[in-house]
Parts: sequence; structure tokens; C-alpha cells
Amino acid sequence: MKKYVKNPEVVEAIRFSTNNEPGDTQMNRIVTWLRTNGIIAAHNGTDVVIDLPSGKALLVSVGDWILIRGDGTVYIATNQYFESHFYECLHEWEPVEDENYDHCLICRATRPAQDQSCNDYI
Repeated sequence: MKKYVKNPEVVEAIRFSTNNEPGDTQMNRIVTWLRTNGIIAAHNGTDVVIDLPSGKALLVSVGDWILIRGDGTVYIATNQYFESHFYECLHEWEPVEDENYDHCLICRATRPAQDQSCNDYI
């Protein structure tokens, strides 16, 4: 998933954009992403449902963004809120001395050194 920034917060996020797709590929991708992050989620072909540790369930509406904070907390934002508060991280890579990876100065993402290209660094 892409990283998005709301200073000083960095989140992973995906927008639930359609539930009219043959084979439910977007909903399957969203549920897989959530489960990979340890979040209990499912869909019924129309809605994405996220089970919270409190026992409550979040129903994600088409057009909403699903966000995962760095601490693993999941929450939902309307498109209007998301677009007015977050921007996609465009990664400013910096090599890490004596290591085989780089890190982004904005979102703290890392990448293997072999993924470097000559114009990536600030």
C-alpha cells in the first residue's frame, strides 16, 4: 500500500472505491491487506466490515479511506477529510551508513539498497 502523511502522522491507506467490480477484486485486496496487518476483516460482496478489538464493527462505505496508523490502529476517513488532511509521501531517500538499505526522511519507510536509482536521493 502507499504511504500518506498528515504531519506528523504517517499512515498506510487505501480508498474503497467500488463494490460493483466483477470478482470483487478490490474488496479482496482490501481484506487481504487488513488481515496482513493483523486486522480482522471480511466483505460480503457489497460492504467491507472491519472487526475492532472492542467488539464493535466498522462498516466501510464506498468512497471512504481505510487508514492504518503506525501503532496498528485502524480507522475510516471520508474522502473529503482524507484529501484535506493527508498527502501521498513522495519519498526523499537517504542511504543508511554501513547498512544495505535506505530510509525515507518523511515517512521512515525503508527499501533495499539494490532498489536505488541514480536520481532518488535528496
